[in-house]
Amino acid sequence: MIHSLSNSIVTYLASLGIIKNEKEIYAYGFELVISFFINVLISIIIGMIFSCLIEVIIFLLSFIILRSYTGGYHANTHLKCTVCMVIAILILVLNLRYQLPILVLGTLSVLSILFISIICPIENVNKIIDVSDYPEFKRKAIVISFLLLCVAFLLKNIAFTCSISLTYSIIIVSISALIEEVRK
Repeated sequence: MIHSLSNSIVTYLASLGIIKNEKEIYAYGFELVISFFINVLISIIIGMIFSCLIEVIIFLLSFIILRSYTGGYHANTHLKCTVCMVIAILILVLNLRYQLPILVLGTLSVLSILFISIICPIENVNKIIDVSDYPEFKRKAIVISFLLLCVAFLLKNIAFTCSISLTYSIIIVSISALIEEVRK
C-alpha cells in the first residue's frame, strides 16, 4: 500500500516534470515519509485513546532525537516497523497506568545509558554510518541520553508521567540497540 502510494506520487510528480531522474530513490523517500507519518499518527491516536497524548508526544520526540544518533534495530518492512512502534507506545501506556517503582525505572535508565555509551552507535543495513561520524554520533548519543535522564529527574516531582516518557525513550532506544547488536 505504502509502496503503491509512493509510486503514484512519483509518477504524478514526473508527469508534471518535477521529477526527471532517479524515480526509485524518490519513491523510496516518499515511502519513508509516509511510513513515518503513519507511525506518528497511530501513536497520537493511541495517546488520545488512553488520555496520555502529551506523554506519547514527549516519548516520540525524545525517542526520535536519541535514536537518530544511537542507531539500532530497523524493521525490514513498514508493517513490522509500525508493529514495533505500537508495541513501544503500548509499553509506555501500560507503564503510565501501572508504574514500575521509581528505583527500578531509574536503574533501568542508568543501565540503558551505560549500554548506549558502550555500544552505540549501532550500524544497520538500512542506516550505514560513516566511520568518521562514529565519534560524533557516540558523543551526541551519550549527551542526549544523559540530558534526557536529567530532565526526567527534574520533572519527577512536577510532571511525573512526562518524566516516565523521557525515561522510557532511553530504555526503548537501548533495547533497540541491543536487538540490533544481537542480530549482527
